[in-house]
Amino acid sequence: NDYNIIIADEMSKVNEVFKEYRLRRKPLDIETLKRAVSNFGLRHDFVAYMKAKIEERRRGKEISEGTANHHKSTLNWIKKYRPEIPFASLNADFVKGFNKYLRRSSGQRMKKKLEHNTVARNLITFKTYIGQAIADGYAFENPFKSKSVKGKVKMAAVKTPRTWLLPIEIMQYEQYLRNPLPLQRRMVLLEFLICTRTGLRLGDLKSKITDGLVEKYAAERRMVWKPLKTEFTSASIVELPLAEETIAWMRDLVWVRDQMRRGRITMADQNARDFLKEVATERRIGKNVTYHVGRHSFATNYLRAGGKLEDLMVLMGHTKIETTMVYVHMAREDVTAAVLALEAFYRQQVTAPTTSVAH
Repeated sequence: NDYNIIIADEMSKVNEVFKEYRLRRKPLDIETLKRAVSNFGLRHDFVAYMKAKIEERRRGKEISEGTANHHKSTLNWIKKYRPEIPFASLNADFVKGFNKYLRRSSGQRMKKKLEHNTVARNLITFKTYIGQAIADGYAFENPFKSKSVKGKVKMAAVKTPRTWLLPIEIMQYEQYLRNPLPLQRRMVLLEFLICTRTGLRLGDLKSKITDGLVEKYAAERRMVWKPLKTEFTSASIVELPLAEETIAWMRDLVWVRDQMRRGRITMADQNARDFLKEVATERRIGKNVTYHVGRHSFATNYLRAGGKLEDLMVLMGHTKIETTMVYVHMAREDVTAAVLALEAFYRQQVTAPTTSVAH
């Protein structure tokens, strides 16, 4: 009897899948049917589907750990908006409503609203998983293709000028590190300073700076790694010589993380970002400082110091020279500003009253 119940239950799933595809006039092959039946519990809730799909893509190395975490962040926003989402409700009105919700929302522990580019990234990720659901046979129409959505939901990123720090500004962070600091703040400063010396992305910084690896870097006086962002799309390996000070910072960072782990001390990402901005304000650095500013600072100052563009491309883990070229423009802007300042200085000297010198 139990077996008959199980068989009847599976047959009802098969019949429901057949009926759904027939009503929607969609082709159904044996592989699609098997996948639809095995994941039958996901058929009625997009939230459950997206959660399972993120994990499936991560395990299959289709996306990196960092990308999976970003996608989970989008999923959290979706769950806050609607904890359960029937696939039938994924229409143009839902997308427009979610868009409005994001634009009215504030980030974690932040009073200000989400920036346009943050909203756009979440919408693009949402659109991606609707596309995945269509490919897997769970959904049949993409609401993002609706004219009303295209006209009202803006997903194009707004280009903002890249920020970077001069060596004298980076030194302000180094000096701040000499103060007695809580472990959390010391960790943030060490991570940021290492970014300015290596160009590491935050994801790589967290995964490649460990006790065993740091001692290996110290013995070889260089760091060899594969960037997480291009882990599954490129075979490029980055090899970077390390200065003694950078190695010392890495060892210090490993120790600080160990102490935090032992004491069960944590630091939220947003609090870390706020602290970097706090130091910039206190030290009168009029720039919006983030972890990624450390990476931009490494690249721009590398070129200002005479480094070659093609070498920088390898050190940054870029797959296209066009991506690296942006730092050439940033360095040129710095030169232009310096030349204009020099011209102003000359004019000031010419117009200044001369003082006679007695012989």
